[in-house]
Amino acid sequence: MKGGPKRPIHAVATWVRRQPPKIKAFLAVVSGIAALLFLRMVVHDHDNLFVSAEAVHALGISVLIFKLTKEKTCAGAGMGKTEDNGEELAGGIVVVGLGKTEDDGEELAV
Repeated sequence: MKGGPKRPIHAVATWVRRQPPKIKAFLAVVSGIAALLFLRMVVHDHDNLFVSAEAVHALGISVLIFKLTKEKTCAGAGMGKTEDNGEELAGGIVVVGLGKTEDDGEELAV
């Protein structure tokens, strides 16, 4: 496989790995801006994006809680960070719950 043809993604990954840290940082910033611009063009209803982001966040917290209860460790995430994420998630759920009324669908001032 050493002498065989490389896949384009492998060639790009190898090229990025060989770059100096400043170039990697620049590429990361440009990639982040490109991702934000892509989301801005594609997502028309930002409420759906917010709800899906909170759902993914809740799933991540659930996985950490499951791992903590089963393995008694959360390798890769400090407990303080996990607690902060839980507090953020709870706050987000409260804000989403208070943000809409059933009567008219308008947002409440929180």
